[in-house]
Amino acid sequence: MDPDKYLVEYRGELVTLVQKANNIAVSYRTGMSQASGEAEGCAAAIAPANLLVNGAIKTYAIWATYGLALLLPDRMTNVEVGEIAHGKPFGGDHAIAPEVREFILGGDRGTIANIVRDPWRCATFQRKC
Repeated sequence: MDPDKYLVEYRGELVTLVQKANNIAVSYRTGMSQASGEAEGCAAAIAPANLLVNGAIKTYAIWATYGLALLLPDRMTNVEVGEIAHGKPFGGDHAIAPEVREFILGGDRGTIANIVRDPWRCATFQRKC
């Protein structure tokens, strides 16, 4: 079975199986390259804010704990500004604050619980509360 001998339809024209596979691979690589470039651009845009916020938090933590914060791992005193920009001021979905909130709400899906989970989107009518 020679894949160069079998014609298949791809985007409105007949091409060989090899040509179709090559076209799909090229479009996949192009899409991945674009997504990678966009991600790097976002990270570069947020980096100065991230550096400023984390520097201020680290300085305050060192001052407030009389230097004991220097013993903490960096991830315990870092804030991901990208999470704040995406409406998650307490960290990602598995950060301590959202985990405690979900434990307290106990799976409740009522109006009050939805307002507690996402007050901004409820107040601006971006979601049904």
